Amino acid sequence: MCSLIASQNNTVWNFFIFHRRFTAIIIVAAILLGLFSIFIIPKESNPEVDVPFGIVTTVFLGASAEDVEELVTDVLEDKILSLDKIANVTSTSGEGLSIISVEFDAQSDSEKQINELKEKIDEAQIDLPDEAEDPFVQKVRFEDQAIFSVALSGPYQTPQLKTFAEKIKNDLEIITGISRIEIFGGQDREIQVIVDKVTLDSFGLSIAQVTGAIARANADIPTGSIETAGANFNIRLAGRLKDIEDIKKIPVLAIGNTPIVIEDIADVRDSFSEAKTISRLSIEGNDALPAITLSIFKTSGGNIIRIVDQVKEKIEGAKNAYLPENISTKETENVADFIREDLNNLVVNGMQTVIIVMILLFVFVGWRESLLAGFAIPMSFLITFIVLQAIGSTINFLSLFSLILSLGILIDSAIVIVEGMNRYIGEGEHPEQAAVKTLEEFKLPLIAGTLTTVFAFIPMLLMSGILGEFVKHIPITVTIVLLSSLFVALGIITTVGVVWLKRNVNSNDDAMKKRRYVFFNGLLKRYEKTLGNLLLRKSRQRLLLGTVIIAFFASLTLPIAGILEINMFPSENSDFFFIDIKEPIGTPLAITANTIKTIENELKKDDRVESFATTVGAKPPTDESVGGRLQEHRAYILVNLQKERQMRSLVIISEYEQTLPKITEADVQVSQFGSGPPSGAPIEIVLKGTSLEELERVGIVFERILKEIPGTRNVQTSIQESLGEFEFIIDRAKAELFGVNTIELAQILRNAVSGTTATVIRKAGEESEVIVKYKLDPQTQGTKTNVTTIEKLESLTIATRRGDIPLSSFTTNRLTGSRPTIQHKDGKRIIRVTSETQESTNAQAIFQKVGEKLETINIPTGVEVIIGGEREDLTQSYQDMFRAMILAIFLIGSALVLQFNSFRQPFFILITIPLALIGVFFGLVIVNKPLSFPGIIGIVALAGIVVNNAIILISKINSNREEGMEKKEAVMNASTSRLKPILLTTITTVAGILPITLSSELWGPLGFSIIFGLSFSTILTLFVVPMLYVRFGEKHLNSSHMK
Repeated sequence: MCSLIASQNNTVWNFFIFHRRFTAIIIVAAILLGLFSIFIIPKESNPEVDVPFGIVTTVFLGASAEDVEELVTDVLEDKILSLDKIANVTSTSGEGLSIISVEFDAQSDSEKQINELKEKIDEAQIDLPDEAEDPFVQKVRFEDQAIFSVALSGPYQTPQLKTFAEKIKNDLEIITGISRIEIFGGQDREIQVIVDKVTLDSFGLSIAQVTGAIARANADIPTGSIETAGANFNIRLAGRLKDIEDIKKIPVLAIGNTPIVIEDIADVRDSFSEAKTISRLSIEGNDALPAITLSIFKTSGGNIIRIVDQVKEKIEGAKNAYLPENISTKETENVADFIREDLNNLVVNGMQTVIIVMILLFVFVGWRESLLAGFAIPMSFLITFIVLQAIGSTINFLSLFSLILSLGILIDSAIVIVEGMNRYIGEGEHPEQAAVKTLEEFKLPLIAGTLTTVFAFIPMLLMSGILGEFVKHIPITVTIVLLSSLFVALGIITTVGVVWLKRNVNSNDDAMKKRRYVFFNGLLKRYEKTLGNLLLRKSRQRLLLGTVIIAFFASLTLPIAGILEINMFPSENSDFFFIDIKEPIGTPLAITANTIKTIENELKKDDRVESFATTVGAKPPTDESVGGRLQEHRAYILVNLQKERQMRSLVIISEYEQTLPKITEADVQVSQFGSGPPSGAPIEIVLKGTSLEELERVGIVFERILKEIPGTRNVQTSIQESLGEFEFIIDRAKAELFGVNTIELAQILRNAVSGTTATVIRKAGEESEVIVKYKLDPQTQGTKTNVTTIEKLESLTIATRRGDIPLSSFTTNRLTGSRPTIQHKDGKRIIRVTSETQESTNAQAIFQKVGEKLETINIPTGVEVIIGGEREDLTQSYQDMFRAMILAIFLIGSALVLQFNSFRQPFFILITIPLALIGVFFGLVIVNKPLSFPGIIGIVALAGIVVNNAIILISKINSNREEGMEKKEAVMNASTSRLKPILLTTITTVAGILPITLSSELWGPLGFSIIFGLSFSTILTLFVVPMLYVRFGEKHLNSSHMK
């Protein structure tokens, strides 16, 4: 024994066994550093996907969508499309605004591509109209969503509520990790100078002179310093406007010795700006009260849990310090809660896995062995957290996904080591000798098995596009976990086992051991008999092979025939959803707000609803369409459901999809956030062409077709209805007679309708804009001054060399139809038709029906139909997954060839990978789960898992043959001696992953893929692999075949 130990003392893993005090220090350090890493590692919802994605925004006030398209969008797109590495360019040209979205290849350098985009935009600026503002280029982050939102409501006017919100915002801005805070609802303080046009004209003044007088009067300029009386004194001209009274006394003109001041020609009001959004909040079925919503966004790499905790602390402090008692605050969004829930699920499922594995090992091996193997899970995770924190990674949805995926896998190595030590100790070996022999027997197979699993995941790093950037965290995290578990099994479990299992050396068999022996001995005899009969009779071998081959091809037909649904990221049960409301473009904010009240009344009566927050004048966060978020004809309601309820969110959403269109004429869409990376609608049909009329006609046809197909929901097109626009047409000849030009007319109309900002007054840290505008209607009160008639605009006068002349003297007007927006894709005009799918419907079935009806549609020449959406994403994703799988099998096969110095033996092992799909596909159909992205990851994991048992089995066969056994005898001996560890690792893996499989809809397909695939592959390992070895294995082994 001593000679054996001495000869092995110089190996890496035996070093830990014979230096147990040093190993104890490593264990303590790993525990302390791991716990520390868990607390300090950043935690976020989704991983930060750094895809080069830029938005180019250009304001061209007063221009129609057609003018913006021709004069701005087309000019910029010509330059943008000349850039390299462009994946996608889309744009929206709207009234007065051009927004171009530029997506580069996901693998390109984001900073470099955005800088090149800015350079191209700078080159194009010279060709833009002088009236257009400079384009603004902004880099977009896909994870740039609010991490926390809180609504303030109470018996106060919205301006007062907004004052409270601004104070809270100031308190929150000092928190590290917050990028910005947005406030929705309320109005800003504003001083309005409402000019009486008749009075102004009587003095021969223009509104530009009024604006200029106010701007020039607001100056507080330091002029330098002087030295007098032996000291230096600063000189400052105190000319700053302080309040409304100062504005009223500003002189504009002097007639003789009498100055004409602002209050002589205008009504000066200390008022509020026109509301751009309206917010309301309802809690527990009560009436929706005016509310202000604060949404907090984090910086890149910010720790969401820490940030949200500090935000909540600040809000509590505001309640105690300055918020009135009758102000209520309600969290409407809290991403930190979801992260905590995921972390808690990981802890709970980890503990359940440890307990289940320990119980199984206690039953099959012993209680000491069960504790020893169970110790491997927390140790492996703690080491993983240390490495993740060291490389700058975060705890996010996908890293948690990877940790959960690893729960049932990482313990396999520890079980093999514990079972091996238990067997050697049972044979009378000293614990140290048992540990050394176990390492000698299993270290190479375990290292090879771990590397094959790692090789199954590494190729996922090569996946392209947004999905590739999204999933790269999986192979990184899984690799760290598996290598950590290998280190724990070979270096720590063996060392702890020497001490922990020492007392078992001379113990007598108890009743439990006898029962274990009887059970396994009976199982072993039945297996030995069955395998022996199989290896003796070639007819049974042919029958088994034929059955497996038929089952394999039958399983492949399941997804093709639609029996097995394919859904990359199926919707989960959620505690909140959104109701999106669209009125016709041009609908005033107040009318949109009244429409919402009907829906609010329905929600108040629903006892499944805990609260809801309404925002009028903005589109919801779920709307990823290009365009500004603030739109008066849009509104959305964030509905928070009761935590304790019977119905799933998707069922409730379906109910509201049926009932809401019956109580309002507005376009209503009900949705919730999807899982996975940002992507388009499940169904998307893009029509490309040059004629908008033809595109719209075909788009309406496709919209009708999709609505007629069962299983579609929220069918809509990018065609937007508009109330039209009044177009003033200038008679240039008449205008020239009066000495009037186009710019002067445009300024008159702009000042009348929108007003002009003359200056800003600052007082007590608050800013108030001074807006100068015409009084269009003497009867109009409040902040909205543009309520008028077209006749009033026509009667506006302009000072000319022939006196004050009304606009109607040299202009005419007409109400014309207009397109609110024009969309482009890669420089061409497009119309989009999109649809979501119902819970029981997959996109592929709908695309198939669309394809069947495509031949019946009269597609005009020049119109191109592109069918995409989720199918386009799926095709690319599956191609990438397939390539990753092929590369993984190649890497695994290369490692096996290197280990066994054979082509046949790796083939026997690799054949179990595709055949495992039999168990996966039939298993998913049995439990009625779709083949989703988590399920595909489960299949990838299987590629590495299923070969591990076969590696250990064939290693033992080769070892037996090198010791002189005949091939069939070596196969029988190895199969029977490896039956127990193979069954143990399979049972513990299946049982370990079962809790998370049953507890989560998202992880269900992942867990079931591994459970059914691994269970079936175990049968292959125990029967098909021995049969293949006997029939096709080498007759004689070379000396270089490894054990």
